[in-house]
Amino acid sequence: MTLKTHGSGRRTMDMGSTRNLDASAHHAESTSGTANEISTLLQDFAVEVTADEVLATEHISALIPPGTQVYLPLLPNRTLAESVPAAERLAREGMIPVPHIAVRKLASESELSETLERMREMAGVTSALVIAGDTNDVTGPYAGSLDLLESGLLERAGITNIGIAGYPEPHPLIAPPVIWETLRRKCSIAASSPAEFRIVSQFTFSSQSVIDWVDELRQNDVTLPVTVSVPGPAKLRTLLAYARRCGVSTSLRQLTRNRKAILGLATVSAPDQVVTGLARHKGSSPDSTVAGVLFNVFGGFEETAGWIRAAQNGWIAMNRAGTGFTIE
Repeated sequence: MTLKTHGSGRRTMDMGSTRNLDASAHHAESTSGTANEISTLLQDFAVEVTADEVLATEHISALIPPGTQVYLPLLPNRTLAESVPAAERLAREGMIPVPHIAVRKLASESELSETLERMREMAGVTSALVIAGDTNDVTGPYAGSLDLLESGLLERAGITNIGIAGYPEPHPLIAPPVIWETLRRKCSIAASSPAEFRIVSQFTFSSQSVIDWVDELRQNDVTLPVTVSVPGPAKLRTLLAYARRCGVSTSLRQLTRNRKAILGLATVSAPDQVVTGLARHKGSSPDSTVAGVLFNVFGGFEETAGWIRAAQNGWIAMNRAGTGFTIE
């Protein structure tokens, strides 16, 4: 701060200093507002954790609050029935298990109905995410997720909350017209189903991709709530491998933009920028269909839960640009 002394002895503040103070105050106010928007966005979060990690983790309720949705991905060479012990463990700790149903891996309709009955009886499962599965091989009666959704089996099995896949970035194998037509048919099923439907996005590092996609959904009269899937804190090498596998081109560009970061593949990358972008979007567009964030636990359940808790509580330091933050 610069003070000027006049002949009378009276001192006044330099106008440049006044502008600097005003800018600093505005930045602090903006930063505080963004932190609040981040906290609000993360009040309703979910996590995706493998069944093995669920069973290996002690005191899950000490990491995340009861009532949290925990998605159980179906790994290669695993069956849906192998998710039952993890679902039961989650239910015992007050969580809401959400198994992935990869329809192409199901050998029969009875396999699915019997497994869902066990999950309902042992873990109170009423939610599921329906996907085709990471394979082109069809094992049983379902060639794709539409076949199962049209059958009504999920509703008859007591599933009242159904997630369907959405793609903010181009799919490496499916053309955009096919994706949109499939989504329209799923929305038609949702409109006549007693279950509640939501879209669960392909994981992304790019908040702008999500914002543009959500606008496109609205323009196409798709009003289902959207859960945005993002990676939790993890080593950059792990994230790059998964991004390539999923074919998320925009997210790959986002990850590889910083050459210095690429040279440190063992360093940990956090989702602060995508979370900040989504929080600001939701804050400025409260009617947006973005309804929550799903954190994929690549770098460890405990680490991801700690990161979320800190961001929820505002224990963060925003960067100067206001585009991201670090945990304090």
